[in-house]
Amino acid sequence: MVLLPVLIPNEILTMFSLYYLTRFPLWKFLKQPVFSTHYRLVLDPYRFWRNHQVDLLERCLMMNCASGDVRRD
Repeated sequence: MVLLPVLIPNEILTMFSLYYLTRFPLWKFLKQPVFSTHYRLVLDPYRFWRNHQVDLLERCLMMNCASGDVRRD
């Protein structure tokens, strides 16, 4: 029996890396409303991860952060 090397796309390798698995919102992915008309169900974990990152970035940009710099121009 000869084992041939298997080519795995980069997306799959990064998706299953330890860093990715520790940061992936697994519970949020599993708790998606399946039969909701107000929520679009995403079954692809890679797409869900990208959507989650965009949502997180949008929430962070909407936050008002007080600057430590007291100078005004």
